[in-house]
Amino acid sequence: MSKINDFKNISYGREAVDKIRTQKIQDIKNLSEEFREEEFNPKINANSFQGVPKNISNFFINKFPVYGYIITSVLHGIAGLTSINNFLFSPSLKKLFDKVTVTASKSVTSLTYAFLALESFKKNKIFDFIARMLDPLFVPWMKLEDIHLARGMSAGLTLIDFSQMSRLPKKSMTKTENFFANLKAMVQMLEESFSSGLGAKRKLFVKAQNDKGHTMALFGHLIMLGSMVGVLFGANQRNLMNKIGGVIRNLGGFLGDITMILHGDESFVLSGCFYAANAVIDALQRFLPQNIIDPINHFNMILNNIATYHYGKISRKRNEDNFNDSFALKSNPQSGFKAGLKPLVA
Repeated sequence: MSKINDFKNISYGREAVDKIRTQKIQDIKNLSEEFREEEFNPKINANSFQGVPKNISNFFINKFPVYGYIITSVLHGIAGLTSINNFLFSPSLKKLFDKVTVTASKSVTSLTYAFLALESFKKNKIFDFIARMLDPLFVPWMKLEDIHLARGMSAGLTLIDFSQMSRLPKKSMTKTENFFANLKAMVQMLEESFSSGLGAKRKLFVKAQNDKGHTMALFGHLIMLGSMVGVLFGANQRNLMNKIGGVIRNLGGFLGDITMILHGDESFVLSGCFYAANAVIDALQRFLPQNIIDPINHFNMILNNIATYHYGKISRKRNEDNFNDSFALKSNPQSGFKAGLKPLVA
């Protein structure tokens, strides 16, 4: 009888152990499922990862440029006036003030463009990412008189990127797909521009519905060419290559600014107006004596700041899918752009 009871006790014990083991296994499975849901749920990841960085990014993209360009424009105004008549500083303090002003001005644009570049990278807009990153890579090393020259690499590629937006596939693309789609569109536009010649079927210097961005793209290439020549062979020097590169860069810039004014988007129009004036002054200052160009360049940076602020807004609009691409709209009026954004009729 005692052996039967012992067997029952052992049997009950095994059932209890099996029950506990089954419960533990289920607990582990539940914990694993919770972990997986937290790990792979996009909403949880988006909130937990993008919280603070998104706030910082918004500050540097939306608020920082406004305050930064106002402050640096005031500093450039003071630096320009005191370059004409130094009524405020001792010679050594004036030199320090000019250096601080130029450094602050370059830093505002470079920081803003760096954060715009990161946003474009997240949105898989790789040409815009590269174009924006060219500013903080080159401009910080330039003297005041060559800031506009070095910025041409960024401005030129951005202009090319904008001119071919309507050619890109409408589907969502990876970063690699976007890069090669832009590269293909850029080559196609160059081929079309030159193969059509300058006759009746030309793609350059015609009405917008026939141009479709070709003229803007051509001037973008001209800006980049002049900027590269000037920076590679004459950066921070007053030599012949600096002058040649500067003239080419500003010629392309001025003509490209005219196409921006005719584009129709408000940010394009405003930046084009101020950049056009900036380009003329920057080209002329390369042939003037050093003691004259300092006040000119300080005042010219105020125009540049206003233009660059509005130019940066174009990237923000694109990343928010709120950009009026009038080239695509004129080519296809039913292309689905938001109501109220009216293209300029050529």
